[in-house]
Amino acid sequence: MNQITLCGNLCQNWSNYANDNQVFYSKNSIAINKRIKRNETVETITTFIPLVAFNNTAQVLSQYSFKGDKLLISGELIVSNYDKDGENKTSFSVRIEKFEFLTKKKDSALEQKIENAQKEIVYDNPTDTSTSNEIPF
Repeated sequence: MNQITLCGNLCQNWSNYANDNQVFYSKNSIAINKRIKRNETVETITTFIPLVAFNNTAQVLSQYSFKGDKLLISGELIVSNYDKDGENKTSFSVRIEKFEFLTKKKDSALEQKIENAQKEIVYDNPTDTSTSNEIPF
């Protein structure tokens, strides 16, 4: 099973793209803070995790969540291997399968619109073998 759940704040606004097959996707990163005690001081360590979302999920996230917003996400850890300047490299990201907005909006009409949009999402089936699981970047 490849399932990861994260809770943190968006590092920036979403970057939106479409691949050659016109599949819409968005990229961002989530910052996760961890407080640790070292000797007599408390330090905060921040981990930045790259995110990618596709289709309806990407559209709703890019339309209703912004830099600094808190999100709860679950998805699949994607590992990509590539060659850069003759050297093998590895990168990772989390493909968002489900999410929940944790930042409340001040506008109650907008809050209702967001709630309705989230209910209408038909999440991609990550086990569907009819489409490529490769990230288009």
